[in-house]
Formats: sequence, C-alpha cells, structure tokens
Amino acid sequence: MRIIPSTLAATSDEAPTSQLHLTKLVYDGISRIKENGKCLQHCFSRFHEISGFASLQDWESVFTETSFTHRTSVTTPYGVINSYDITHRLKQNLISRNPSLRQLCIAAVCEVGPPLMTVDILLSLPQNLFQMFFITAFSIHWIPMSHTQFHGDLDKTRKIPSSLWHVLKILSIPQVFERLFDECREVLMFIVCWMQHAHFSPNRDDTNYQPCSDPRDPPNRPILEPHQFSEKLVRVLKKKLAPLTQANDSVPPSRGGLLTTADSVISCLLFGLKVSHFLCDSSEYVHAVRAVRLTRNFLQTVTDERTRLWLDHELYCIMLRSMNSHIMYAERENQLVFQRDVPRLLKSLYQSNLLVSQSDPQKPFSCLALPYAPTTDLNRFDSVEIVGVSTPSTRCSQVERKNRKPGTSVNSRGSMLGPSGDTISSVTFGPTHRFFHGKSLNGGFLYAQLATYHYAMCAYEKSFQFSVLAIEQIRACSNNPPGVSGHVVVEVLRVVCKLCMIKREYKLALAIIKSALSFTSHVYGSSNLTYANLLLDYGCLLLNADKTRKAAQVYATAFALIFSCLPGSSVLCALALEAIAYAHYVLEYTTGDFNYASKCADAASQMLHQLKHHDCMQTASASRVQALIVEEIAIDANDPHCFKMAEELHIRSLKRCLKTYGEHNIQTAKHYGNLGRLYQSMQSYTKAEQNHKKAIDIKTSLLGDSDFEVGLSLGHLASLYNYDMKRYSEAEQLHLRSISISQKVFGPTYSGLEYEYRGLQRVYHQLGLPEKKEQYTRLLQDWRMKREQADCTETTDQPDEIEPSETEKDFHAHLTDILCLLSTFEEEFSKLFGVFSHCGGAVSVSSDSNNSRSTGC
Repeated sequence: MRIIPSTLAATSDEAPTSQLHLTKLVYDGISRIKENGKCLQHCFSRFHEISGFASLQDWESVFTETSFTHRTSVTTPYGVINSYDITHRLKQNLISRNPSLRQLCIAAVCEVGPPLMTVDILLSLPQNLFQMFFITAFSIHWIPMSHTQFHGDLDKTRKIPSSLWHVLKILSIPQVFERLFDECREVLMFIVCWMQHAHFSPNRDDTNYQPCSDPRDPPNRPILEPHQFSEKLVRVLKKKLAPLTQANDSVPPSRGGLLTTADSVISCLLFGLKVSHFLCDSSEYVHAVRAVRLTRNFLQTVTDERTRLWLDHELYCIMLRSMNSHIMYAERENQLVFQRDVPRLLKSLYQSNLLVSQSDPQKPFSCLALPYAPTTDLNRFDSVEIVGVSTPSTRCSQVERKNRKPGTSVNSRGSMLGPSGDTISSVTFGPTHRFFHGKSLNGGFLYAQLATYHYAMCAYEKSFQFSVLAIEQIRACSNNPPGVSGHVVVEVLRVVCKLCMIKREYKLALAIIKSALSFTSHVYGSSNLTYANLLLDYGCLLLNADKTRKAAQVYATAFALIFSCLPGSSVLCALALEAIAYAHYVLEYTTGDFNYASKCADAASQMLHQLKHHDCMQTASASRVQALIVEEIAIDANDPHCFKMAEELHIRSLKRCLKTYGEHNIQTAKHYGNLGRLYQSMQSYTKAEQNHKKAIDIKTSLLGDSDFEVGLSLGHLASLYNYDMKRYSEAEQLHLRSISISQKVFGPTYSGLEYEYRGLQRVYHQLGLPEKKEQYTRLLQDWRMKREQADCTETTDQPDEIEPSETEKDFHAHLTDILCLLSTFEEEFSKLFGVFSHCGGAVSVSSDSNNSRSTGC
C-alpha cells in the first residue's frame, strides 16, 4: 500500500520554503541513510565558522516569542538599523565563543557611526579586522533581519525594509564588494545568500504545514523579492561601466591620457569580471550571464588586443559555466554562444599565440586549437564545427615555433582570472601591471564547457573531441603543476565522467570521479561548492550504476554541503533536492513510502518558483519527479484527479524539455517514456504505445540498440503488451531483449530484472507454457537471493567511499594519477569514436508494479 504524502505537488502560489524546513530535510535525509554525526558536523563546518551555530536547526531555539519585543535604533558605519532583544543575546553568544579584546572592540565598532567610523575607515582596516567586522555585524545585527517579525511594517509597505536596505547598500559598494571578494569570497557568498534568500517565519511547523488559503497574500511572505542583491549588483556594475566609452572618447590622444584611460577601463572590466564570477559561484546564473554580457559590451574600449582576448576568455568561462549549470540552451542567442562565438574566440586565442602548448620537443606537437570550418547546422545557425586535419610533423614543428614567442614559458600559470584560474585579484593584476604578456593561457576550462554542452545535446562524438582538446591543455602544463588550475582539472574530469557514464564505462567513471573528489579535497578542501558539485555527479553515477542507496546518501551529503555554503534558496540547492527526491523515489519504489521523496520534490519546486524560475529545466525536472510520485498515488487510490495532475506535470515538463533540447535527445526520450507509463495506468493504451515507441526510437538512434536505456524502454513496452494489450508473443521478445541488455550492462543482480522475470512468468502462463514459467520462477528466486547478497554490500555501516584516502599525495602525484586516467579514457573512447585528429596529433575522427524505473539523471 502506498503511503500518501501530505502534499502532492507544489505550485508557485504556495508559501515559500523556510530555512528551518529545509534544514530538517537535510538531517532527515542523512539520518535515513547513514547515522553519522561526524558527517553532519563536517557538512555544516562553513555554517559554524561564520555564524557560530552548529547548523540552521539550532535556530529553532534562537528565535523565541520574546526575540522581537523591544526595538531600539543603532547607528552603524553604514546607516541606522533596528535592534531587538535577540541582538543582545547574539552578541553575548559571540563574545562567549571568542572572549578576546579584538572581538570586543570589533563588536563595539559595529555600533559606531560617522564621523568616528565610516565606510572609508573600514576599508583602511587590515585584512583580518576587515573580515572580522563583516562576520561580526552579520552574526549580531544582520541575522535577525531574515525573520519576518524583525520588520513590523513589511506587509504594509511591500518595499525593502530600511535596515536591510542599508546592509545591501554597503555590500554592493564597489570598493567593499571587491575587497570582500578578493579576501574572503566564501564569507561574502554566505552572507549575501542568507540576506537575499534566507527566510524565517513564526508558527511554521513542518509537520503541520499547509499551503496558504490566499495565494495573493501568503502569511509567510518573503521579506525580499528574490535576487534583490543580485539586481542591485548588476545595476552598480552598469553604472560603473557606463562612463567608459565617453571617457575614452574625451581623452586627448596623448600618451599619458591613453594610459589613464586604459587604467580606468581595465579596473572597471575587472570589477565586471568579479561581479560575474561572484554571481555564478552564488548560483545566480541568470544574473551572472547578464553581468557578463554587460561587461563584454565594453571590451572594445581595451586597446591592447591580447588583454582584450584574455578578458574575453575569462568572461566566456563564466558565461558558459552559468549556462551549463542552469541549462540555458533554449534561446537562440545562447545556442550561438556555444556553437559560434566561443569557437571563434578559441581560434583567435590560438592565432594570437595565447594558448599553452606542449614544451617537450620529443613529443608530437599538438597546436591545441580547433581546426574550424563554417557550416550551417540543423537549426540553421551559423556555427563552427570540428574537422579532422592531418598535418605533417614538419608543419607542426613550424607551428610550434610560431606559437612560442621568444622568452615565453609555455608552462606558465594558466588563466589568472575567472573560474579557469580562480585568482581574480586587484593585487595580482593592477591596471598598470600587464601580466597577460609573456604568459600562455590554459583553454581547458572553455573546452570542457563546450564538451559539457555537446554532451547535454547528445552530440557525444563532438563532446569527446572537445574533451580531448581540454585534456591536451592540462597535459601541456603537467611539467609545471603551479601552471595548472585546479578548476580546469575538475571541470575536465566532470565531463569525462559523464561521457564514461553515458557509454556505460562505470568502472572507469568511478575511478575518475573518486580521483576528482580526492584532488578537490587536497586542493580546495571538502567543505565547498566545488566538492558538493562533484558529489552530485558521484550520486548520479551511483544511481545509473544501480547503487541507489549509496546514491541517496551521497546526494544528501551534497545537499548539506550546498546548504551550508549557500544558506538560502538557490538553483543549486533545488537541484540537490530534486536529485534526492528521485533517488528516494527509486529506493522506496517497492515499499511505496514516497513521503520523504515528495517533500524534497515539493521543496525543490517551491524554491524554484520562489526564485521566479518558473520556466527552466530544473523546474521541469522537479515536476517530473512530482508527476512520478503523484502517478503512484493515483494508481493506488484510482483517483482521476491525481492522474490528471500527473499528466499535466509530465506534459509541462516535456514541453520545456523540447524547447531546451529538441526532439532528438535522451532527456526528451525519458519524458516520452514517463508519459507512456502514465497513459498505460490511465488505460489510454494507444497513447502509451506511441510514447514508448518514440522513446525507443530516440534512444536507439542516439545510444545504439543494446544500450541500457533502450532495454529499459523495451521493458516498459513489454509491460504494456503483456498486462494490458494481451500481445503476449511480442511482449515475450521485448522482455527477453530487455533482460539481455540489462544483464550485459549490470550483471545478474540488476534491480530491474525482477520486473522482467515476473513479466515472463505471466507471458508463459497466458501462452500455456508451464515449463518456461517454472524456469523464470526459479530465475526470479535465484535473483532474489543474489540481490539480497548484493544489498549487503551497500549497507549503511560500510566505510564511506567518499572519505579521503589515508595516503597523502602532493599536487604533482594527484595530477600524474589523473593524467593516467585521462589517457585510459582517450584510449577507450577512441575505440568508440575513432581517433581524434587534431593538428600534429596523433589521430582522425570517423565519422501493476510491473514497470522498472529509469535511473538516469
């Protein structure tokens, strides 16, 4: 019997998801899979360092009925703000944790206004005191502002409350923002996400929560409209960039005048680069793309071509990463960025001798740039595609000499800006310090982003080609590890792992993702968003490899890490919630207990609607999981209303998928398959058959006729023929094909075999073949025994596979191991796609519960 969740499907009209509600989901999710206090403590280390509390769950005892009884005004360096009883308690808590004279002084400074303390004086403080001021102000004065009771006039004015306005204003002052970004970026991200998207309300008990009766005026209305700080930061950027063109035109053509103008131009563009990078890191992807486009509009004011190309590279790194993270592929303008604009930039970088190259003269040289040929793709976009070029070694040596300028070290540190180098700093790069010249740029990050895009669009061969180019960029810097950006390595490993997964090379994919986790832990630690993103990839791999319990645990850990770094609503947090929901849907499919899965899916959907991302692929994915759960409820209750709700959710999700990916895509095929199963349950058998056949045709054309996804859809069609259409002979052949494919990919213990064996038992019973029925009865019994043994290897008391190895390795050792894995990847995939011939290179590219579940991510 299915356990019906308290809520079925969230809509944009429901009250927003509170932070206490979300943190309960974190703890509930981890405790369901693995009781491990150490794991939870590790996940919330960032939260503890900044706020002083173990986790958001502790806030249930902080906000009491008397927290906002007595209000006073406090003058600060950035304006007059309100203060309540809770402020005094938070100050006592902070001083008790750090009873030092320095902390006492900073706490006092937080309550001193002009002229004794101003923003300019704050900017003159040493780095440690500057950072301490903002953490202290946040811990004492700003945290209570996230509670609705702090703002008594909120429901009347519907504007930004004055106290919050002062906080957002100081954080968006260019000098303050840049210094916080340069010196304590993760602290800035934490504070901004909290102030912008964290939300606390009175009388919000998760167990008794019900949607509001009047959606136009919810009682727990957010304090701020979403993205208020992001909008303000983009406006500040626009204001800072606006005078550049006029200033450039008005300066006399003297040497001194041009130098001054160049200084201001570079400073402003670097500010735009930092704003874009910050927004991308903060999961504000739409605003990050806006900031990049705004900044790129002024690149023509940079007179030095190499400097302009370098900045353009960094801006495109941020843009592509944002678009890939938020799946922003539907708009023509965005598609052109991937298909035309960035390839053209890479070509210009190569022609300007800015890309790194192999320095070992004994090795065949690779120019590491794409050979280009203008084409027109199926969507009639002007695009650039990779073409195979066979170049003699004599020509390659000439290209190498041309590519290496005298005195240039090809192993110099790669990109110094943006996500590819992750070292944006006004100290590292001053307007008069042209560090661009004499150094080479690692284009691996852009290549990896292009590979990720083509992977998502199911152009796997082209994705492989871009991956090879990205690997070559890492390999070119391998003799000088400081010249290799860790973020480049991580992005390359992520897309390579995805390719291994789609081609069912699970053993290699597992080795790659574990290597990426170990490398990231060594370079950046394991309490950051880079590590959390890798955990999401790891969970997806485990889910595809039929290790659902382990996947659910990894997803829960990733969710906790994300929520600790970005303690508010975010696209990344919603993505983790949707992943958890689907994993628990699969995990509890046989028990029918979808309560936790439903809570997570609803929370993800509510969060995305709260952020006003009503029409994006993340919302569509959350709707898909909601639809699957509602469908199971409808089957048990035989509820036409639930069936209709599930159909609407599936169709809405399919429409967005078609808009984003088009018809010829694996994600679209999965949506057709889901609709096929739903229509089967609704007894619309013709529609069900049509949708299943669509799914099979698309998957077969993209993955081949022996891929696991094809086998899954064959099993679904077999179920339709078997249980509802009485086409037993056809069902038999489909069941057998599905079994053959599943055993080939996963072996004899694959979880989905149960449904195929039971289906064949029914087929042979209906066909009057008792011997064959008995054969599959024995096979099912044998499968159950083996499955129980396999489940024992996934028990919760096993050591966590993601724990760091006891054997410590330095950066060079990590990089050596990674390059070895990447060489294996190239070797294995050259068998599938042929050998990629890039310039000088080595190689040329040839052209009832009777349904199982798709474990695709």
